[in-house]
Amino acid sequence: MVSNNSYLKLISILFIVLNLPLFAQDTIFFKDSNSIIVTVKEKRNDEIVYKRYEVPDSPDYIILKNTIRKIHYAGGLKEQFSESEVSVKNEIQNEPFILGESRERIDIVNGKYYYKGESYSYNKIKNLVFVNHKDPRIRTMIKQKENTQAGYYASFIGIPITVVGVAAVIAGAADKVWGTGDSGIMEAGLLVTAGGVITISVNTYCFERNKYLSRKMVKVYNESF
Repeated sequence: MVSNNSYLKLISILFIVLNLPLFAQDTIFFKDSNSIIVTVKEKRNDEIVYKRYEVPDSPDYIILKNTIRKIHYAGGLKEQFSESEVSVKNEIQNEPFILGESRERIDIVNGKYYYKGESYSYNKIKNLVFVNHKDPRIRTMIKQKENTQAGYYASFIGIPITVVGVAAVIAGAADKVWGTGDSGIMEAGLLVTAGGVITISVNTYCFERNKYLSRKMVKVYNESF
């Protein structure tokens, strides 16, 4: 005959087994020695998507892998994160951050703007946030970015100019060797090539300037809160 205590133990064991998924939890350990208990939902190339463990119906949160030291999963698996495994770097500051964790903060990573848990292009975040911001520096930088962007696209003309110049130099050199040698094609080609190279260097400058203005604009915006 089975005692009542045996029945109670059996029921308790069955309850625990059936509810193991409810107690499952993952732990994320950050590089700043902090940690949080979560339920990991998805692993992407450079990001981890999770829900807060204490709030199962919370929205999804996104965190960059380069802020994480390791993850201990509910099933016992432990995953270490090294610098070589992570390609994304925080372009604003060195301390870890969680995209969308702050209500008003904007984070920029690889040209994407993260705001309130969503990612935006520059034009969308500009119309959503920057255009109506009270700080005049942001409005000034919007104008500067527009001018820089125009210069960036216009300077692509330097590529075909350089190609034409190089072709002229080659033709001029051939003319000097096998032709009359007084056509001046080679000299003209050198001038055209130099102009094309200068234009391409403007393209590179505009590209770097645009990145700098993006980071500066986000920094000024975040400092206003």
